[in-house]
Amino acid sequence: MGPTSRRTTARRRGMLTVTLLTVSLALTACGSSPSSNRDDSIPRCRGGKTVPLAIDEIMRVLRKHGVQLVSEKRSALCFPADVRADLTNLETTARREGLVGCSIREEPIYISSERLREEHGPGRVTFYVQNIECSVYPKGEAGRANVVRVRQALRELAKIARERT
Repeated sequence: MGPTSRRTTARRRGMLTVTLLTVSLALTACGSSPSSNRDDSIPRCRGGKTVPLAIDEIMRVLRKHGVQLVSEKRSALCFPADVRADLTNLETTARREGLVGCSIREEPIYISSERLREEHGPGRVTFYVQNIECSVYPKGEAGRANVVRVRQALRELAKIARERT
């Protein structure tokens, strides 16, 4: 597979993730969250080993930068087989500041995955680094501060991953 094909595949996966994250946000806005929904049609997040950055390590660094996320047990974002965890902020925080959601993949899939990449879309900012994809849907000043905090945390995680190689 050539570089152009890999970029196209990564971009399509990213767009699928953004679409599924939007659906997750809509469910949250309706008073339902993926973790409280026991519907077996919603994929179960498999967890397990992720490289180069582990799920608990990612959550710890995000928390250190002021971003509190919880791991969802069931989520539409866990549909691709390589997604091991879906991390989201609490429903009350999401209503006040906007949704923050991260998909943690088994291993890196993005071109130049050792550097933080940032894409701005309508009402969202999406970050990609190593095996992490985080989207922030900011609401107001607190939501814009979330963008800064997520960016700082992912820069730190990128540095940690680079030091391991």
